Amino acid sequence: MRRRWGSIPTRWCSATMRWWAASQRGRRKWFPRRSRRRAARGWGSSSLSWRWRSSCGCSSCAEGQPMRGTHRAIVLKVRDYGEGHRLVDLFTEESGLERAFAPSGRRSQRRFAGAFDPMTLLSATVDRPPGRGLVRLKEARVLNGWPGIRSSLEGIARGAYLVDLARALLREAKPEPEIFALLVAGLQRLESGCFRAWHRLAYELGLLAAFGALPVFDACVRCQRRSTGEQARFSPALGGLLCPRCGPRWGRHDTVLPRRGLLAAAALAEAGSAVEVFERADHLPDDSAAAKALTAALTRFVEAQVGRRLPSLDFLTELEEPL
Repeated sequence: MRRRWGSIPTRWCSATMRWWAASQRGRRKWFPRRSRRRAARGWGSSSLSWRWRSSCGCSSCAEGQPMRGTHRAIVLKVRDYGEGHRLVDLFTEESGLERAFAPSGRRSQRRFAGAFDPMTLLSATVDRPPGRGLVRLKEARVLNGWPGIRSSLEGIARGAYLVDLARALLREAKPEPEIFALLVAGLQRLESGCFRAWHRLAYELGLLAAFGALPVFDACVRCQRRSTGEQARFSPALGGLLCPRCGPRWGRHDTVLPRRGLLAAAALAEAGSAVEVFERADHLPDDSAAAKALTAALTRFVEAQVGRRLPSLDFLTELEEPL
């Protein structure tokens, strides 16, 4: 009787299938079911894995380094998985964006009491052996649930926008300590109730600066002339200002920014840390017209960088009071 390929759980079959999979790296292949079982039991060589692989064939390159221990993290998004589990997007201070699996997350109140609300600052105990895709969330303790933010609908909308914007720009398993500090500082300002339009602009400019996509506010992006602040247009497509000479030609449909708005944007863009950028926003004078014009222009630029319009921004626009 002729046996079918892969039907006998032998070492020879397992080694042959692993050799075949090694030759197919980068083609998104996987092992048959029986080979997966043998690999899970530790039979034969364990250098290859049955899961999806990156184009280079290395699981650790695409999915980050081993992560264990207790870390500070902010909850970005939560999804139910199966009957009682949950998938959580965590922004950790040490390793950036991580996708975690919380077993029995919907049932266990002892390990995850109140830990799955977005924006919550956690002390998360996680574990991910080398080569595993998802972080296993063992336990989470709430450090700050931001009750002041959740006390009003407008506060929730603003906090959701801060979290969604950071999540849209983050890359998985890449440490971003500056952005983590900026997000925590923004939530603290929002919690204290001292969050004006300038603070939102400070947060957006701080994120863009951390990702190396800060717009140009001190010179024309076409002719490189220093800006005087008079009749300057902000072009989201070009990523900066256009002088009065270049504006009518290259930015006919772009908004002319007031001089006070340009000076405020330049001051915020020169900040060196998350704490400094919000301190500079504290000292900016109230100017609703300048803040409104700069917010509209910078929102278009942020959408161009993200590639889409965030739903939380539409919700915030409907609820936010006139600037």
